[in-house]
Amino acid sequence: MSAHKVHIIEPDFQAPIETVVKNRDELGRAISKLAKSEGETVYFHDFKEPVAGAPVVMLECSDDFLEKVKKLPGAANVYEHDVTTMPTARDAAVQHYFNEAAKPPKVICKKPKPGPRP
Repeated sequence: MSAHKVHIIEPDFQAPIETVVKNRDELGRAISKLAKSEGETVYFHDFKEPVAGAPVVMLECSDDFLEKVKKLPGAANVYEHDVTTMPTARDAAVQHYFNEAAKPPKVICKKPKPGPRP
């Protein structure tokens, strides 16, 4: 898998923005679920610099898996992203967000003990 081959998967943009974002989220979770069921390693990307634009899924995956992604409901348009013009990077937060099995992080701080604080 090439670290430089990133694809943009667009949901259908012919809806109000709230619906487009919802559809993008469902598409990202469907991709994550498909990857898990296929035993495929995939990486979700985000831009290295803040960029305003349409809500899309940026995915690094094998060509074979990409063909399966293209068949998912909601994948309206799929094309390779030129990372030289707008650099992206693997993003753990996006990966976690689209992982349908992800659970909220465990609280790691303890309740304070009663009494005066030092």
